[in-house]
Amino acid sequence: MNQIARIERQGCVDVNSYSVLFDADGVVVLEIDLKSKYAILESTGGGSAGPSVYIGATERTLYLRDGFGLEDTTEILFPRWVGYSVWAADVARYSCTVCLVDMTTVYAKDS
Repeated sequence: MNQIARIERQGCVDVNSYSVLFDADGVVVLEIDLKSKYAILESTGGGSAGPSVYIGATERTLYLRDGFGLEDTTEILFPRWVGYSVWAADVARYSCTVCLVDMTTVYAKDS
């Protein structure tokens, strides 16, 4: 499966595109270009479908998707990296950067 990311649950935050900034040795850094500006990172998660981030909005957030309220969180799933965990994530003004780590690969290198 080559899909970088997909909207698992659409909420008020809208996404433009996804990019892989780094992918090697069990560490992946992704950038999500957000159409909505000044969004917030609500949480991270993961499961059998892959790791995910949940991006929400506040009264300051601009360019929200029509038909959704501030309480409607957008879930973005990374299906290419099943088995990885979200190690770090941060939302800036225009984007969300996510670092995924495959702990079995990272720890295997230390052995």
